[in-house]
Amino acid sequence: NYYSLTELIFNENSFSSIQYKDDDNDESDKTPFEKLNTLIIAKNELNSIQSIHQLNLFPSLTKIVLRGNPIIDKLDKGAERYIIISNIGNVTHLDHGFVNPKEREDAELYFLPKWHEDVTSNELNEEEIKVKYPRYHSLVELHGIPNPPSVSQEQKKQTISKGLIELSIMNQTLNATFNEKPKTIKIPKSTTIQNLKTLIFRLLKLSPQTQVELKFQIKGQPSVTKLEDEEETVEYYEISDLGVLYVIESF
Repeated sequence: NYYSLTELIFNENSFSSIQYKDDDNDESDKTPFEKLNTLIIAKNELNSIQSIHQLNLFPSLTKIVLRGNPIIDKLDKGAERYIIISNIGNVTHLDHGFVNPKEREDAELYFLPKWHEDVTSNELNEEEIKVKYPRYHSLVELHGIPNPPSVSQEQKKQTISKGLIELSIMNQTLNATFNEKPKTIKIPKSTTIQNLKTLIFRLLKLSPQTQVELKFQIKGQPSVTKLEDEEETVEYYEISDLGVLYVIESF
């Protein structure tokens, strides 16, 4: 009975899209999947942002696992998590990482100006807005209308970049290759250490069973900061693009 279902695990089933809609043949007052709060759909073939939009329609859905779907690779590198969070209003856990209120606010404020510019400059009608940016009106209601178009593109880029850190990642696990060069990712300052680990495991293609610890060192400084509290953010640890984050395998 999908009306009372609370958790659905549907990994590796090769489906390529999600469509949430009421059952037109059902005369009951119940909402389909109204109690579904956890959806685990890793390693399928989801390949469009429209499927992400559909996930926003599930009334009680808060926990989602999406990793391993082609859509993740299609999204802007370093901003995948922001894109998903901004498009799914109720999600509190994404790919086993907690979505804290600050991260949600940052994600929504990151994309709302982009959406608003497209809506106004291209004079999108309501149907087009509904298709491209289903949460546009709700975010305008929540955060207000973004800066007017008179603000220059350069100013917008500078405003957005203030919330991002370009972080160098040095792989020092057994998975590392000889003379492996550091990899670079852009992350929000509000990213928790737990979510940072999730990104690093994906970036370095580490096995889920690998045990790692993260250490941050500012270039030219002898002191090293160990990132032990997974619920804290990179901003809390004063991580910046002036240093290197070492990923060390622990045994």
